Amino acid sequence: MKFTFILVGKLKENYFVEAVANYKKMLQAFGETEVVFVEETSFKKEPNESQIKRSLDEEAEKVLARINSKDLVILCDLHGKMMDSVSLAKYIEENKSIKSNIKIVIGSSYGLSDKLRTRADLLLKLSEMTFLHPMTLVIIMEQIYRANKIIANQTYHK
Repeated sequence: MKFTFILVGKLKENYFVEAVANYKKMLQAFGETEVVFVEETSFKKEPNESQIKRSLDEEAEKVLARINSKDLVILCDLHGKMMDSVSLAKYIEENKSIKSNIKIVIGSSYGLSDKLRTRADLLLKLSEMTFLHPMTLVIIMEQIYRANKIIANQTYHK
């Protein structure tokens, strides 16, 4: 199994860099793991809705270029389905024989394009709260690690 975490944007703070590196190392026990950063569109001044939509579509194209039809795509989305850790583990376990590459996508600070939502196999809402995107990356990496521990029936999950 291969896990690819795709974040639109980048990590700036060392504590996020360290946390991501730690979970990447831990996940290696369950499969090849990579973290990919896609450039976020920047604006010189406050963008209007049309500019935001266009930039989200451009970001989506960059993300979609890293995804193929055989990938299981989990999109972190405020409008997605909430799941507990056991349910996420079950979802991954049920789908890993069909699609062995899992791509987990986190959009930019302006959100997500419908192009990504259309391609996603699962729209996953992590919380009712809003998190920084680097924090979201750490949280979803931890949950994917936890899911794999649950699947392997290993001690970690409580």
